[in-house]
Amino acid sequence: MKKINSPFLVAIFLLTTFFAKSQTIDYAYKQLSTTSCNIFASTAIVDNYNHLTTLSRPKYSDNSILLDCKANNSTSVLSTIYSIGYSFKVGYRYKISVYYKGVRDPADGFFPSVGLKISTTNGGTDAGSSCVSPFSYLLSNANLFIQGASGSGYAWANNLLDVTITQAADYLLVGAFRWPTTTHLASVYIRKIQIVETPPPPSFTLPSTTNVPCSSPVTFIVTTASNPSNLPITNYTWNLGATPNGWKYNGNPAPQTVSTGATNNILLTPNTGTLSNVSATVTAGGNNYNTNTSTVSTSAPALSIAGNSTFCTSATYSIPNLPAGTSVSWSASPGGIVLLVNASGSQVTANKSNAGIFNLTATITGCGTPFTISKNNITAGVPSAGDVWTSADQSLILQSWAEGRNYICGNTDVHFHIGGATSASQYSFIAGNLSSTPYFDGWDMVFHMDSGGWATFAVNVTSGGCNETLHYDFQAINCPYLNYYRVSPNPATSDVTIYIDEEGLKKQKVEKSSEQSIRQITITDKFGNTILQQSYPADTRKARLNVNSFSTDFYVIKVFNGKKWTSLKFMKK
Repeated sequence: MKKINSPFLVAIFLLTTFFAKSQTIDYAYKQLSTTSCNIFASTAIVDNYNHLTTLSRPKYSDNSILLDCKANNSTSVLSTIYSIGYSFKVGYRYKISVYYKGVRDPADGFFPSVGLKISTTNGGTDAGSSCVSPFSYLLSNANLFIQGASGSGYAWANNLLDVTITQAADYLLVGAFRWPTTTHLASVYIRKIQIVETPPPPSFTLPSTTNVPCSSPVTFIVTTASNPSNLPITNYTWNLGATPNGWKYNGNPAPQTVSTGATNNILLTPNTGTLSNVSATVTAGGNNYNTNTSTVSTSAPALSIAGNSTFCTSATYSIPNLPAGTSVSWSASPGGIVLLVNASGSQVTANKSNAGIFNLTATITGCGTPFTISKNNITAGVPSAGDVWTSADQSLILQSWAEGRNYICGNTDVHFHIGGATSASQYSFIAGNLSSTPYFDGWDMVFHMDSGGWATFAVNVTSGGCNETLHYDFQAINCPYLNYYRVSPNPATSDVTIYIDEEGLKKQKVEKSSEQSIRQITITDKFGNTILQQSYPADTRKARLNVNSFSTDFYVIKVFNGKKWTSLKFMKK
């Protein structure tokens, strides 16, 4: 093959090779019969293309295909049409030109008309049996026609048909007809037909959406959706958004655009802030083609806080596999239970301030939108799991010093119990103005308080390997009827009912309110372990629970009304 040196010739070569393909069917000097009245009555091959009569009788004369627009003496206006087998591809553009001449009707001076149609069928085969087909077939179905084709000699009708194919087709119909209606004869001689086929431009795509796990590198890849001309791809330019765009490229904050040459992918790493969407421009055959935009979203990684769920004085917590480039802030709630120290990224130490149960939360930034993870219900030391009730039918959740003072009604006997404290030696009276000596009844510490009285007790408890001395303050006040709840039967054998004491409310002239509802019930054993828990809809005033499976012992029923807890005590037989 001769080497092409001229830049102009190289450009022409690329244009014709990678863009348009021109094909010409030349009827001149072909071995076609000049005596046949229908040269395409059966399939004939001209320049490698199948030809077949569709309507009337194509002939061969003057090295051209002769199409008579009227072939008999009837008054009907007739057409002559033949089909060329050609594979028309969806998305391709076709320009079709015809080199022809028209013969004027000597009677009225009109030239015939020429029509072209791209068709899914060959339009039917007449096989030259007669000239009885109306010209309206071509007129109504042709993609384009020249009305009154002119010229005494051969000339090109350039781009007679210029169309982009939306449905695959296999035939080009070529025809001529007489217009307007007349009984006279007119003819068309077709010497050449040129078909210029231009493929659609190449198409390149990115994934429509890209999910980026926090701080994890992600590779964007351009896919060639179509490139029918096999255009050589010389460059990919990536549009990463105006800076700062949240991306890192090669370890540095990414610029707005990055070129990767002929490599169709790019590796990006989240940096900080919101990540910009990504698109690319592909240079193929010297032209630029834009991809779609890949919409970027970030997702939190599957992280958790590792560490003990219980500790006595101190514990260290960490986040395994924390993504690089992220930062962590730690918090604990409720306050006053632990002090967080030595926070260093993925690790923190919790030192107990007061016994209790708390939640540890880590807020992680550096993944676009900050997100949190938590480790809940961590027990620091021995929590104040206990109950208090009085002879005045008042039952409250017991509070330690860390939680607050226990206010009760005066002139009552007080019973209080701490889970894990099983003997009198574990309870110590510290100070107060009690009117009687406290005593241990085998389960409760019992004492009497007059109105205005107060007392402080210390309870030494060993639980879960931890030893704690918990302090409790009691203050007696003048108070109205407070406990709305009752439990029946008590002792119970199989079922127990917790309900609002409606009669007691009437006697005390206490109006009904939302505070008298039952929203949740928890039953614990004497060690504070939860045995049963049940939630209820608003305005529930009676609940029945099955305790048949409970062992014979004392139990505490805790009732929550949506704002506060109240304790009741019952025995299971």
